[in-house]
Amino acid sequence: MGNFSTRQDLYINKFNNPKIKDIEKTFCIRGTLVDNEKQLIFDSVNPFKQLVSQKDASHEIVVTGMYLIYLKNETKQEFKINIDNVFVGNNMNQDVKHEDDTGCIKILCPASYDGPVNEIDGLLYKPRLRDEMIRKYAGMEIPNDEQLVFEINHPLVHFILHHTERPQYTKLEDNFFKFEKEYLEKMKNFFKATVFEQIHRTRFEDTKINCDIVPVISNEKKVIYPCVTFIIQLNGLLIMPGENKMKHLATKI
Repeated sequence: MGNFSTRQDLYINKFNNPKIKDIEKTFCIRGTLVDNEKQLIFDSVNPFKQLVSQKDASHEIVVTGMYLIYLKNETKQEFKINIDNVFVGNNMNQDVKHEDDTGCIKILCPASYDGPVNEIDGLLYKPRLRDEMIRKYAGMEIPNDEQLVFEINHPLVHFILHHTERPQYTKLEDNFFKFEKEYLEKMKNFFKATVFEQIHRTRFEDTKINCDIVPVISNEKKVIYPCVTFIIQLNGLLIMPGENKMKHLATKI
């Protein structure tokens, strides 16, 4: 009788951790109160798009914090400035929405205010997801194929091993892990809901600063119009993705 080999070749998608870089950037933005206008006229409605490469569409930002550090309102009016579409929000149905749900950040500008803003009042946005989790999984993708075997450094394996009470797997040679299909699908959905969808990657393509106001009706010719000037600090992670490579693994099953 001939010899029949039980050897089976498995082709495994090997994922490199994307390169991430901490960034901290301050923006000085000015809105002018012009007669007969229904909105403040800003010197830049989207200064944030400069943070990512316009030539490489794979560059993205995950905002880890946004702070108001200085504000000067030369008018006697109070304003609410919106920074819309910072990222795509989750749109969860609840009465009190977090910025993660809306993708919109609001800045309250008291009348006649001029000075620095303290740390408590100056916090504009902080993600719900812990910073530790964002740094571990920012830029990772969830595989959509039928693959059941993964390397130990794959984000899904890392999540299962470190964030589930009773991980179910078969450990193979060379730090590869095999999962049952039903269990793996359940873990993919759990990872997606609790981590992946809570990391808001953005290129600020549709971001816009705006502020609705009550128009000022005046027949006077003005040389200088009053302004609202504010400085915000944005902290984030710049994602520069790695390359997906294929690795051949031969193991006996």
